[in-house]
Amino acid sequence: MLADDQDSPKAESGPSASRPGWFCRVVPNSRRFIITLVISMCVGSLTARWWYVGELLASLRVQTAIGLVVGLLLFSLNPRGTRKEWSILLVLVVAHAWWLSPAWLPLRTTRQFSTNRLDRKTGQVSEFTVLSMNVLSSNQDHAAILTEIQRTNADLVAIQELSQPLTRRLERELGGEYPYQVLKPDEFGNFGIGLISKFPIQDHQVVRIPNDGPMTVFSQLHFGSQVVRLVVTHPVPPMNTAYFEMRNSQLDQLAAYCRDELSTAPKKNILMIGDMNLTPWSPHFGRLLRQSGLISSADGHGIQPTWYAAGSAVFPLGLVIDQALVSPRLLLLERRIGLDIGSDHRPLFLRYRLPIEP
Repeated sequence: MLADDQDSPKAESGPSASRPGWFCRVVPNSRRFIITLVISMCVGSLTARWWYVGELLASLRVQTAIGLVVGLLLFSLNPRGTRKEWSILLVLVVAHAWWLSPAWLPLRTTRQFSTNRLDRKTGQVSEFTVLSMNVLSSNQDHAAILTEIQRTNADLVAIQELSQPLTRRLERELGGEYPYQVLKPDEFGNFGIGLISKFPIQDHQVVRIPNDGPMTVFSQLHFGSQVVRLVVTHPVPPMNTAYFEMRNSQLDQLAAYCRDELSTAPKKNILMIGDMNLTPWSPHFGRLLRQSGLISSADGHGIQPTWYAAGSAVFPLGLVIDQALVSPRLLLLERRIGLDIGSDHRPLFLRYRLPIEP
């Protein structure tokens, strides 16, 4: 009988009884790892104004928010966390809600667009559509690119990473639909740029910003009595210190151009569009908006990634780096992401309404 009594505790400590203990050890360790990782990324991102690594971390706000959700799920499986852990979790939730809120709450957009003077009775206002697409210079699926242009039937198409073979096809196959073209391919890099339009392109210039930087197209387009100043740009990606500084210099010069244009004539219509290698979560994005006087089209439209838009298990939801910024008088009616064109980017389609002149 004594032997049987001694054996009974051993039977209870077998594999089936050890599972709860293993689970209770793994879950707290996993959530601590995730919280530590998210904290490290958040703290590192605070250096984004001065350091390219911080900029890259700031670009991953959506991904860190997903990690935070996983941490919350792990807490719910084993809620016996310390007060310190719960406090840190709450701070992280509030911080990410603040960072990501403009995607759903168009704070700047609502305030600025409320000044538009629209003829609601007759609806006699001009509208135009624009398609921005980083086609990927090595992309050989030109048919998919041309098909997407024809499917959207956009009035203007801004093209980044334009190659010479694609240039020839655009001239040959879309010259009738888009008779006005400014095409500057780059055979030795990824910074060819172009603009094709159904409307006349006037006073266009192709400028390198800075002097040794990528090309930017400045142009004017006339829609009846209305004029839109269009800027098509593609700054370098901030993958090292030199590129980080070059991109920021380009953004500063573009912001100064827009600010000067609006200061001399506040009623001017300006649209700056392209793959800006810049997410809305970057402090340099906010700086660009403040200095230029422009408004982001991304506000209030949720998370609409354009780079690796399909995402993956390792990199969910991609990045929002293709941007469209406009002066306050232009009213955004539609913003959506296009179809796969064989590039690492998805096209960005927008429809704008021009204001009525008094």
